[in-house]
Amino acid sequence: MKKITKRFIASILSIVLISNLGVSALAASDTKNISSNLDYQIVDQNTVIVNDYTYQLEQIDSQNYTISTIKDNQLVQTINASIGKDEIYVTNYRNSEGIISSKPITTETPKLSEVIQFNTNGSFQEDISANAIENNSVGIMGTETYIGYVTYRVYNPYTGTSYETLNFYKDFYNSYHGDFTLNAGVGTSLSYILSALIGGFTTMLTMNFAIGFITTLGVSVAGDKISSAISASVNGTVYKYGLIAKDVPSSRTRSYEGARIVATTWDNLNHKPITKTYYDGYYPEFITKQDISVAYAIYSDFWLDSMDVYSWNPY
Repeated sequence: MKKITKRFIASILSIVLISNLGVSALAASDTKNISSNLDYQIVDQNTVIVNDYTYQLEQIDSQNYTISTIKDNQLVQTINASIGKDEIYVTNYRNSEGIISSKPITTETPKLSEVIQFNTNGSFQEDISANAIENNSVGIMGTETYIGYVTYRVYNPYTGTSYETLNFYKDFYNSYHGDFTLNAGVGTSLSYILSALIGGFTTMLTMNFAIGFITTLGVSVAGDKISSAISASVNGTVYKYGLIAKDVPSSRTRSYEGARIVATTWDNLNHKPITKTYYDGYYPEFITKQDISVAYAIYSDFWLDSMDVYSWNPY
């Protein structure tokens, strides 16, 4: 199965219920926070830069991950963590005077429960609603479902204009529900909070989504530590999908991965919860949303000629 490496939909996950900050949840722009509290850049879905510190996520497998903090091309810290485990393993390469060494200086094993408290019996539960399956908004696990086709208008300097069509199918993999409270005081390392958020669901969030959480809270960061406290409850569900593209005449098939995130936020003006939906990767709804970045990326796996999308045809 092809991983999400060719593109990044710059929609930031904003599934935060603000408790005592008294501000509304905000969405981020493509690369920078619209708030002046945090200046960041998304390099790719697993790499972000905040205040000249680079945070890189390595997803070792479905349960284990490493976060590396880098400054001026020097490794400052590594965090090794696992989904469902409270204890994390931290290696520091910077001493108390701020000098960075090429060798580890200190190690520690703090607990994520100092930052994040789970609200669902200490762990997250899979959440697949019967209505969603019945309405085909999710799908049945392990079953390919036809979702429509895209027709491309192809330009070739030698053969002229022609048309190519790709048929698309989705395959529902799984869903993962998150319900937790995030609390962190001034001076907490940003890497700790990112680690808690990335491991917050039974499937790992990518780094771009984790930094999106920080953005929505309006938190200030000085260096690599937060300079304003965080207190918020978070609730949401991640739906993981396979996306299959098929060129019928040539019998060629390509497979991709994507996600849909259904998020509960709090409307402070009207004092009621609201639900929003966000997408990442090669998500099945790209046809109805006419997302050309997904359509173009997939086209390039089949043909090399210049093109544009001639028609969107959701099923």
